Amino acid sequence: MALSADLNERVLLEGKVSLPENVKELPWVIVESELCKGCDYCVVSCPPDVLEMSAEINRRGYRFSMYKGEGCTGCGICYYNCPEPGAITVYRKPKDTKAKKVLK
Repeated sequence: MALSADLNERVLLEGKVSLPENVKELPWVIVESELCKGCDYCVVSCPPDVLEMSAEINRRGYRFSMYKGEGCTGCGICYYNCPEPGAITVYRKPKDTKAKKVLK
């Protein structure tokens, strides 16, 4: 299940999510291999070309997409192009937590 931007930031700030072994830095993408149906939409739509189709197949018999490990910009285009709800989660860098003073 994909996280909202605010929840995503809170989870990262609280340390509830750690970087997977193949990921060097934020942002990054997680593809739930068992939910992926191998349509390739996310791979084709990814501007920085950081997703690829695996050579392996999941339990449903589909090749699934996977993150190459670096280069994600956190744009979320893969998430929005995926027809399978919950198959892709994009983790972004938390925003600057310093509050800016608003003058009224």
